[in-house]
Amino acid sequence: MSTKIKVLYIAGPSRSGSTVLSNLLGEVEGFFNAGELIDIWDRGIETEGRCGCGVHISECGIWHTVLDRMMATPNHIDVQLMIRQRDDAAHSRKVLWYMGVPGASSRLKRQLRPYTRALEM
Repeated sequence: MSTKIKVLYIAGPSRSGSTVLSNLLGEVEGFFNAGELIDIWDRGIETEGRCGCGVHISECGIWHTVLDRMMATPNHIDVQLMIRQRDDAAHSRKVLWYMGVPGASSRLKRQLRPYTRALEM
């Protein structure tokens, strides 16, 4: 039986204070600040970025475990594909467009299926 994890998703436009809030919560016992997951592919995995704890993602105890599990899947994740899909459909500037077009939400869900499956790991 898997352990359920409570997730607090903080969203906001640029310069709204959401990063400051998530960093503060990340300092509280029992919280983990995953950072801006939309950038995990290029600013994290591809360029060996740093975790909020200050070490490179591959050296962070939490991210090391996550990445090992993700990359060991039978359908190995193509980081370049994830970056393209994110840029094509998941970026906030396009999501707002999809929300305003009738019937576009089902198109967006189909388009994001491979991307969301990768994030579920």
